[in-house]
Amino acid sequence: MSFLQKLLPLCILGAAIPAMPAMGRAPLDKPNVVIVYLDDSGYGDFEFTGNKNVKTPHLNKMKDEGLFMSHFYSGSPACTASRYALMTGKSPARSGFKRWVITPQDAEYIKPEEQTVPETMKQAGYVTGMIGKWHLGVTNKANGMDTKSLPCAHGFDTYIGIPYSNDMTPTPLIQQPGDSKAYPSAKVLENPVEQDKLTQYYFNLACDFVKKNKNRPFFLYLATSMPHYPLHPGKDFRGKSSSGRIYDDVIEEIDHCMGQLLGTIDKAGIGRNTLVIFSSDNGPWLIKGDQGGTALPFRDGKGSNFEGGVRVPGIFRWTGVISPGQTNDSIASVLDIHPTLCTLTKQEFKPHGHADGHSIAHILNPKFGGKTIEDDDYVLIQTGKGTNKAMAVHWKNWKLHIDTFSQLWGQKKITDHNSPPVKATMDKPLLYDLSTDIAETTNVADKHPEIVEFMKKKIKEFNASLKDEAP
Repeated sequence: MSFLQKLLPLCILGAAIPAMPAMGRAPLDKPNVVIVYLDDSGYGDFEFTGNKNVKTPHLNKMKDEGLFMSHFYSGSPACTASRYALMTGKSPARSGFKRWVITPQDAEYIKPEEQTVPETMKQAGYVTGMIGKWHLGVTNKANGMDTKSLPCAHGFDTYIGIPYSNDMTPTPLIQQPGDSKAYPSAKVLENPVEQDKLTQYYFNLACDFVKKNKNRPFFLYLATSMPHYPLHPGKDFRGKSSSGRIYDDVIEEIDHCMGQLLGTIDKAGIGRNTLVIFSSDNGPWLIKGDQGGTALPFRDGKGSNFEGGVRVPGIFRWTGVISPGQTNDSIASVLDIHPTLCTLTKQEFKPHGHADGHSIAHILNPKFGGKTIEDDDYVLIQTGKGTNKAMAVHWKNWKLHIDTFSQLWGQKKITDHNSPPVKATMDKPLLYDLSTDIAETTNVADKHPEIVEFMKKKIKEFNASLKDEAP
């Protein structure tokens, strides 16, 4: 019998810190925060974004109960880089990582001096927990088994999960705090993990964390291993989706589990005290064909800085604080989550080095204070192509590419995301008007030279700012 078949007692994440008596907090007094971050899920993978082949009633309801950001972006079109952006509020170009995806054999990990979201929340008196995919470093021979690579060295009180992508080997389920020869300060619970049970297991742990800590301010980060390839829906969902695709089976299981998590929050009576954020680390892994998702109606997917690779779902639910049924078209990204949480916890956003994210608390509710940025001033630099270099810039309705990359180029079987090879340079950039051309098919750079020069200037300023980063 495997570890997950035994289903570890669900108190494991809440056990390290004893429960406190009820605090009776007002909604804006140290609100709880839950971030659910999917892996390789496309913008078009859900019923609420128009996919008629999949049923996501719980996420539909979450959207209806809160705020949907229709122009929400990941920090990168690849795993590690996007998670760095989420945790720090900084561009992946400032990470010092030599590439956008860290492998289990790489010595690199997120710098100890970086100010992460959980560290910020702990400063405000929160209990912090993480479940799922970390992918910002791991203990290995290359870094001398350095425990500073794991989540509990970066602000989390507890951690359980696979420390990187589920297609990387070995695939251990580890727990912190703990002790093991393979992962000092972490206990190996199962190796390899039985992935068919993993999604439900993660959400079970999340529900228990909520119940154990409902009377105190808490921050919970749940980073699912799915729908990253290889796909492993639970037995109750395999072959049960409307389309019969295994990918949609996985999405429908995640939706079911989101319903359990939101229901647990509401049953605990803390919906008005809890901000829940739902998003994805990047677009779909289209080269996996039927076992990858969809970013339609956008162009391309994972790995690309076209919209399909970086525009992701963004739902924010906070009962009684965020007005229900809203759709907001302002540009925002995961870079903005850290500074937003600083606003909500009445702290100053003080990243190590340069700040790239901005508070969007005023979008959640106009009554929130803190430093805000207006739509006309919001400039989003998008990095990628393996080395986290600046690839594109998004301002208002304009998207300028100074370099391009796609995993689809040369993949003859994939045609529905319209990504024939197209090159861009700083001297010959590609400019798209997303208000009329969301699929990025028509280059209008020659028609708008003043827009091109303004956006090129922003990229040059960004590149110049990288020189100020500590090595």
